[in-house]
Amino acid sequence: MSIHVTPIPSAVDFGTPAQVYTTANDPGSASTAMRTDSEIAIFNTSGGSAIVSGATGAAGDALFASRQNHSHTVPTLVNVDYQEFTANGTWTKPSTGTMVLVVCIGAGGGGGKGKSAGGVTARGGGGGGGGAITWCNSRFSDMPDTMAITVGVGGAGAVLPSAPGGDGYDGAAGTDTIAAYATGAAGTGYRIEASGGGAGAGGANAAGGGGGSGGVGSIRGTIATSATGATASQGAGAGGTGGNPPTVGGSGTIGGGGGGASTQNSYGVNAAAGGPSALAGGGGGGGSGSSNTTNGGNGGLGGSGVAGGTGGDNADGGPGTAAPFGVGSGAGGGGCASGSAMNVGGVGGIPAGGGGGGSATQIDTTDIDGKGGGSGARGECRVWTF
Repeated sequence: MSIHVTPIPSAVDFGTPAQVYTTANDPGSASTAMRTDSEIAIFNTSGGSAIVSGATGAAGDALFASRQNHSHTVPTLVNVDYQEFTANGTWTKPSTGTMVLVVCIGAGGGGGKGKSAGGVTARGGGGGGGGAITWCNSRFSDMPDTMAITVGVGGAGAVLPSAPGGDGYDGAAGTDTIAAYATGAAGTGYRIEASGGGAGAGGANAAGGGGGSGGVGSIRGTIATSATGATASQGAGAGGTGGNPPTVGGSGTIGGGGGGASTQNSYGVNAAAGGPSALAGGGGGGGSGSSNTTNGGNGGLGGSGVAGGTGGDNADGGPGTAAPFGVGSGAGGGGCASGSAMNVGGVGGIPAGGGGGGSATQIDTTDIDGKGGGSGARGECRVWTF
């Protein structure tokens, strides 16, 4: 008897092409592989229609579940109405909404003017304080059809002429930003107010100018009294005090940073920096004394984390940084010229940054008209309806 043995092939040919990736196949085909968004699946006609998470198969089982068809539900986008005010105006209530967020930002204070005098007796001006920030979230149904918006004006830097050898002038405080309406009954109106920053003091014969304090809530920052920095309410930075060395402006949270002070002894000591604020405007740096070896103070950081202006080195102070959707930084103080010219403090960053203090001059001069402290930045009001 003869026994015939048929050889068994060592490999199974599934056809051509085999394992072609990125090629889609029909259910039941084992000759190609299918790549999905998440995995490679090989399946046949006995495969179930459901995906079993975590299931394991026996050895040699090439049965995998295919990816099932599915759909995504796209949520309806939220309609947001945004109105921004950089000057006085009227907010108009949109047709629909659920909540209304109102943010008010006060204006920055102006820097003081430096003294014009010879020798070491000339002192620079102090920096202005930063403006405050306030906000309120209200139900759409509680809001009126219109609301009056008053935007704070930045305090002017002191640039008025003075007689050679005279003391510098104080800057002006920034004004408040207010969103308000009246309902007709006393005491039932709606009002949000963010105060402006205080002004820096002018440099005097006896002392460098002190810094203005930052505003907070509805409490406006105060102007420094000669070398003594302005005091501040909780949440705002106090102004720096003139001395040797001068002190930096205090830090604010919802209030503005305090302005930096100028030097008491003009030689060898730079003017002090303005104070930063976590959420509001930074303070302006102080102006330098009458030595060309000292610099003006840097401006304080604003609530957006933007850098303050650079204090002048034989030059004008640098401007603060603007923050279109944040709060501006303070400005740098003015430097001191190597000759008789008076350098100017930088302007505050928009919105709310305090202006830098102006420098003193080395000699008595009439070339001081129109030069002095930098102006504070304007305020702003922003209203979102969700």
